[in-house]
Amino acid sequence: MKQSFIYALTHENKTKIGFTADPNRRFNALCSQAGIKKENAFFSKYETTNAREVEKACHIMAGGKYTREAGEWFLCSHAQAISIILSHVTDSCTSVDEIPRLDKLMSDIKTSLTAGVCSVLSSD
Repeated sequence: MKQSFIYALTHENKTKIGFTADPNRRFNALCSQAGIKKENAFFSKYETTNAREVEKACHIMAGGKYTREAGEWFLCSHAQAISIILSHVTDSCTSVDEIPRLDKLMSDIKTSLTAGVCSVLSSD
C-alpha cells in the first residue's frame, strides 16, 4: 500500500487540513503559494493508510466546529486541527503492529493539548 499522510498547516490561526504522499514537498509548495514564511508556520503530518477518507472526515468535523475560510482552510488553531486529525487517524489503527504508531499519536495528542491550553491562556 502506498504511503500517505494527513497534515495540518497553520499560519495566523488559519489552518489547512489535507493529504499528500510527500509532506515536505507539499509544505514547501503551500508556503510558496500562500506567501507564508516557513518559520512562521506550524506543520504536522501523520501517516495513515486511508488519507483521503481521513481528510474528508476531518473536513466535516472541522466545518462543524470552525469557520471554513476557503476550500480546505479553517479558522482554528494548530492544536485544534491536530486534535481533529488525531481523532480520525487513531480510529484507523486496527492491528497490534500499529502500537508504536499509536504511542507516537498519544504523544502528539498530549503535545497538542498542551499547545491548545497555552494558546487559550495567552489569548485571555
